[in-house]
Order: sequence, then C-alpha cells, then structure tokens
Amino acid sequence: KKNKCERLKNDKNKEEMRIENNNEENPNNKKEKHIILMENQAKYDLVTDLTSTTANITLAQLLDISPKLRAQLNKLLKLKETPHNGKMEEMVLSTVSRKDIATTKCKINGEDGFAFLDTCASINIITSKILGKLKNIKPFGYTTNNIIQVTSKTHISSELYHLTVEFNDFIIQDVFRVIEHDQDLFDILIGFRTLKDNNLFINPIRNSLCKMKKD
Repeated sequence: KKNKCERLKNDKNKEEMRIENNNEENPNNKKEKHIILMENQAKYDLVTDLTSTTANITLAQLLDISPKLRAQLNKLLKLKETPHNGKMEEMVLSTVSRKDIATTKCKINGEDGFAFLDTCASINIITSKILGKLKNIKPFGYTTNNIIQVTSKTHISSELYHLTVEFNDFIIQDVFRVIEHDQDLFDILIGFRTLKDNNLFINPIRNSLCKMKKD
C-alpha cells in the first residue's frame, strides 16, 4: 500500500513537470514578431473593417430588394402644393429697383422726379405722391379705363392732368392719368404713344432717353 501511494505521488509530480514543460514550449507564450512597416500602425480589426466598408450596390438594386425604402421614396416624391402666404407678390416686387427698369431724371411742372419709359404702355401715368408736390394744378377731366396687365385687369376711374415734362433741354406736354402707386419706382410713366409722337426712344446700353433725328 505504501509503494502504491509513492507511485501515485511520483506520477503526479511527473505530470506537473510535463505541464510546465509544455507551457514553456507553447508558441502562444512567445513574444509576437511583426515586420518593421507595422511600427506605429494599428492592428487589423475585421469587425471595424466590415462596419466601415461601403456596400457595392446601386440605388436601383437597393430599391429593388427593399420594399420599405421604395415606399418611403414614393412618398417623398409626391408633389405638394405650396400654400400662398400673401407675401409672394410683395417679395417679387421688392427685388425691383430703378436700376432694373428704364428710368431717367426729369422735371414735372418744375419738380424733380423720375420718369419710367414704358414702350408697352398705351397711356401716361402720374403717381398721387408726386402729384401732391405740384403747385397750382387741377384736373381738367375724368376717365374710366380698364388697366390690363400681364396677370390682372383692373377697372378704374382717374383724374386727367395736363403736364409739362422736361428732359434737360427737351420738353414734352401731354395728358397723364393719376394712380395710387407705393412702390417708389417712378413718379411718372411715359407710354408708347407719347414716345412715338415725340420721336423718343430708349437706349438700353446707356439706359438713357434719346431723340430720333429727322434724317
């Protein structure tokens, strides 16, 4: 019995020694070696690579395999009517300045003003604002007209005035209708008929009013 215990003890010692020897010979316990190019480089990580790689798929392929995304795209592509907030027309007009239209300095019955040269208008117009600055002036009559514009047609009654308009040394006299106008773009509007009768034309290059020579 004593010999048996000694044998078991000896076998246990041999097994422990064998395990220690195996640990010493295990390559996992050896120091890792890397090439010089790996200095200061991060170790490769497969998970990071997979999560950061862009899939090689077209939009058509993606929509074909994903009904959910296809339904979302169809919803986003539907036409939607923009509600009118009442400011659209005002915003457009606010971008217009005297630099954008053919205006020229003039004197209206002796008062300084700006004339808008409109070859598309069939009448002459004076604004109520500049009319209030003119002295000793009274209407000689009244008229009712349809004022037709690109997007509107207005039926108005207005007073008629005889006005003298001076462009440097050139003077014209004609009939003008008074209107309310708050855009501050012009004081008077000279229409096509008056421009034609006085041989006047607009030079768009110099933005000036010119008189046609007889020859």
